[in-house]
Amino acid sequence: MTDLIVKEFGPLKMKALGTILFLDGEMKYWVWTPYDKCSFRCVYCSVEAQGKSKPLITKEEIGPLLDDFQRQVNRKYPFVIGTRADPYPPEELEHELTRHALLELRKRPDIRTVVISHGGLIARDIDIFKTMPNLEKIGISITHHDNEKLKYIEPGAPSFEARIEAAIKIHEAGLPIVVNIAPWIPEFTDADKIARELPADIEINVAVLSYNLHNQDLTKYLFGKDIPSAKKVYGKQFPTQEIMNELYLAAHKKTGGGTKGNLKWLIPPGSGKNYINTLPNP
Repeated sequence: MTDLIVKEFGPLKMKALGTILFLDGEMKYWVWTPYDKCSFRCVYCSVEAQGKSKPLITKEEIGPLLDDFQRQVNRKYPFVIGTRADPYPPEELEHELTRHALLELRKRPDIRTVVISHGGLIARDIDIFKTMPNLEKIGISITHHDNEKLKYIEPGAPSFEARIEAAIKIHEAGLPIVVNIAPWIPEFTDADKIARELPADIEINVAVLSYNLHNQDLTKYLFGKDIPSAKKVYGKQFPTQEIMNELYLAAHKKTGGGTKGNLKWLIPPGSGKNYINTLPNP
């Protein structure tokens, strides 16, 4: 069993089990994934996780890891599965590491749990989610409504229909679901078209594509090198985050809450405000 290592990065605290990362910073949550790399291969990935998903941990190691987590860290912040590499790649069908992690988390109700995925497979675990008193949120990310265009930016990810179906199943099971239209990409993402395929009472957040320039020092510290951001893909078309943000704010002003009134637009990065908060209605 690899030791849980504590490091410092300015005001941030980082804990690592091999390449499994825990971050506690401005966003105030812990990050964990059972997989190294991500078979969905999203071109905009902020940590360059594109590649075949491979286990970082065995089922037998997950329980002891969570015990270490309980002993060593501040548990008032959520334990988020899936922000570094997706926890529901196709390989999860074989390895079931995420499913096993949920079973272990269920035994530890003081660990506030959030699960985020681009994958339709997440609906498989509804039976476990329904028995987790510590489950705070399930998030499903969708960037576009057209599968051909999705293949261009998320070549290994599930179809639009699979994600919509998973979101509706989770919602109908009475579980706390949020659909993240993220990243919102200028001249590409139509937030209202996506939202119209969902029930009006599902929570939907829209978040602009971020070049993560505010995190470059942190990512260099964590990975030992500069990590090119999504700017390497979109920088020619949208040279700065400010240009990206202007187009995003214009779309927010035009679309607002959308046809069903359930769109919430998050504050863009680089605005000097905490971008987990939402913009006021236009």
